[in-house]
Amino acid sequence: MGKNIIMALKTRRSNGVIILEPVGYHIYGSKDFDLKTSVANALTSGDKNFVITLSGIRKMDSSGLGELVLIHQMVEKRGGILKLCDLTKEISSIIKLTKLNVRFQIFPNESKAMASFV
Repeated sequence: MGKNIIMALKTRRSNGVIILEPVGYHIYGSKDFDLKTSVANALTSGDKNFVITLSGIRKMDSSGLGELVLIHQMVEKRGGILKLCDLTKEISSIIKLTKLNVRFQIFPNESKAMASFV
């Protein structure tokens, strides 16, 4: 498990939407990267709309899914919107299997996720 860490988090802003793109393996609680903290900081700064692009995540366990649920709850509680896009086949299957696809707004790519904010 020592090598299973997030290697990078790309963050950018477009048309009032924060786009987060984690790259690597997702391990909940990794000291190298905390997606939940990044979203919480953005919410504190007044941001409300988020897209998380998951094409760069190769593996996700139940803790990673739990973190996505917590992030979704944080964003909703502040009146914001969270959208997921570019899911790998493995992550898409896990989300469908756990029936989280009814909770999340999921888009095939970032451009469609961004267009849905209009």
